[in-house]
Order: sequence, then C-alpha cells, then structure tokens
Amino acid sequence: MVKKLFIIALLIVFSVSLFGYDVLAGSKYKVVEVLDGDTIKVKRNSKIKTVRLIGIDAPELKSSECFSKKAYKKTKRRLLGKKIRLRRDKTIDSRDMYGRLLRYVILKNGRNFNRLMLRRGFAYEYTFGKSYVYSLLFKTAQQKAINGKEGLWAKDTCNGKRQKVIKKHIYYVSSYGSAKYYYCDTDSAWKGLSPKYLRQFNSVKELLREFPGRILHEACI
Repeated sequence: MVKKLFIIALLIVFSVSLFGYDVLAGSKYKVVEVLDGDTIKVKRNSKIKTVRLIGIDAPELKSSECFSKKAYKKTKRRLLGKKIRLRRDKTIDSRDMYGRLLRYVILKNGRNFNRLMLRRGFAYEYTFGKSYVYSLLFKTAQQKAINGKEGLWAKDTCNGKRQKVIKKHIYYVSSYGSAKYYYCDTDSAWKGLSPKYLRQFNSVKELLREFPGRILHEACI
C-alpha cells in the first residue's frame, strides 16, 4: 500500500511538471525590478540579485525588437512586487557569463512562468550550449504558440521575426500647378485627385525630388 501511494505521488509530481506547474521550488523572493521580458531583480534578506530566466529569450527592449515592450509589460504585470520562488536547474550552470542567476520562476499558483512566456508567445525558446531539464517541454510550449499564432507569432504583430516589418506606403500627388499637398495611400483624400494629373510614387524622397515644396496632407496610418 505504501509503495502504491509513493508511485501515485511520483505520477502526480510528474504530471504537474509536465503541464507547467512546479511543486519542487526553492525559497521565496520578492521581485523588485523588471529589466525586460526575461530578466528581473529579486530581493531576499536585504540582498538583491539579478535573475535571467532559463530557456527563454524575450525580444530585446533596448534594441526595440518587435514585441519587446509587450513582453516587458507582461513580465512586469505578472511579477513586479510579487513573491516568487526560484528554482535552479542542475544540468546547466548556476550563473551566466554576466554573473546573473539562471533560474526558473515559479509563481504563487505553482506555474512555471518561463514556460508561460513561451506558451503565450512573449518569448522565443532559448537553449545555450547543452539542453536544460525542461527543454522539450518548453519547445512544445513554443510550438503551440506558433500553431495558434499567439503573441509575437501572429501575422499582425511580428510573424515570428525579430524586427517588425515596416509597411511601405504609396504616395500620390497632383501634377497640377497650383496643387499644395501630397497624399499617403491611407488618406482617402487622394482619390479625389483628377486622374488626368494623378502621379504615384513609392517614397516621399522620390516624390519631393520631382515636386519640391509639397506638404503631406495627412499622416500615414
């Protein structure tokens, strides 16, 4: 009977970890600062430490990478001022090359926050050197976000790319002598221009080279 209960307990622990929960966590820390989507500062016993989340790579805030602000806000909203637990992964180094602690962040409800960021599309899975314990689980979480086109994987956000694709606009102008403005393709006023004098350009620079002094009628959206 005791052996049977022990096996059941092991299965529960395995199942909980498999679905992103972690019942085996360390001491509690308070999150005192969020640096970006994957890096935080925590405090315990008056000591402050910088923590880099294992297995994820959130878009760089300093480089203004696509979705970086949303990833930062997500981490800040969920962690700042909260009590969390940190868990080390003994299959990899305790610290990275910058001296930051490498840890899993475990939320109050037992959820693995690192995995949550991947599942919701706020970060990319990141394996540095050898695999970590949850590498397969994390890669599966990322694939689910890709399949569901969530977060940075959505076509109308980043489509999985680091740099957001900047939409190229078409600009219109009337070649009529007294015309003052030029128009962006998102400004429906260009449709009122006479087809007889209508000219089209792929850039403002190109347009102004031929029609200097023209003023943009309305900002591009």
